[in-house]
Amino acid sequence: PRLSKHPADRQELHLVIWALGELGQPSSIKALIDPIDLKTNLEDVQARLDAVAAIPDKASVERLIQFLAKGRRGERRGQRNATQKALQKLTGRKGNGDADVWRAWWRENEKDFDFVYVAQQRKQAEADKQAKADKRKKQAEARKERKRKQAEEKKKKKGQTTERLD
Repeated sequence: PRLSKHPADRQELHLVIWALGELGQPSSIKALIDPIDLKTNLEDVQARLDAVAAIPDKASVERLIQFLAKGRRGERRGQRNATQKALQKLTGRKGNGDADVWRAWWRENEKDFDFVYVAQQRKQAEADKQAKADKRKKQAEARKERKRKQAEEKKKKKGQTTERLD
């Protein structure tokens, strides 16, 4: 399947792209990466590369490395950064934007690479991050409630003082 470069409804395109990634079929990789060119909106590039990163297959790693190699330094900076993030998401490896370094690493690790383990680690990290965010939100709500109660008590005391003066 070929996805349009210039859709009328960008949100719909992003949903289709996300769905292709969620399906996890290597046959979708070409349709996700091939339409990207220098004129492609960065938001669309990120959605497409994230979808490729969601496909746990050696072909995903290889196509992302090829895509990273496409641009020279200084060109396609946003696309290079998005590709780097997609590779990190897919492999769990932090690295730089050098395609040759990624290629060498992949040659060494391709044979024994465990996509399931990396996906589990990523999901656990996301769950931990969400739990921390939820905890911070609860703490902020508790602080807000304490301040509200303190303000009410202050208001009551002020009202009682006014009554005594009358």
